Amino acid sequence: MLERLTDFANKELLIKVNLNSNDTFFDSKNKIICVHYKETKTNKCFSLLHEFGHVIQPVSFFQVDNKNINICKTLILQQELNAWELGWLIAKYLGLDTELSKNDYIKESSLSIKSYIEMIYNADINYIRSSAVDYKINESDRLPEWVKMYELINLIKY
Repeated sequence: MLERLTDFANKELLIKVNLNSNDTFFDSKNKIICVHYKETKTNKCFSLLHEFGHVIQPVSFFQVDNKNINICKTLILQQELNAWELGWLIAKYLGLDTELSKNDYIKESSLSIKSYIEMIYNADINYIRSSAVDYKINESDRLPEWVKMYELINLIKY
């Protein structure tokens, strides 16, 4: 399954995958997804799907606002929730929804969302601002393949 997800990343999204990283994230400038090396195979699949969600998600309605930290917090939470939802739709698109447990995916996403909430409400204001900036993918960094995949994924029902 990991190989199928990695192939999807390489061939459909035109991004690289590193499954042996010290952290899990999507780097839009360098077109790479890194997944923490200690994650189980199933959680690596969940993380990849979530990061694929970040890859294809459109530029957020919310913008970084240095005067209103709550807008930055909303941006972070909105992007994370959206990426988890898009990730599951990608699993369905790839036919992996029959191999992966939707309940386990929802449990993992819920734990992750809980940690985002705790992080954004306890973090330093400058950290929140810099995190919000990291979530903002510039339109110029988005590949046409990402936009096309987003449009295709939105035709799929939960």
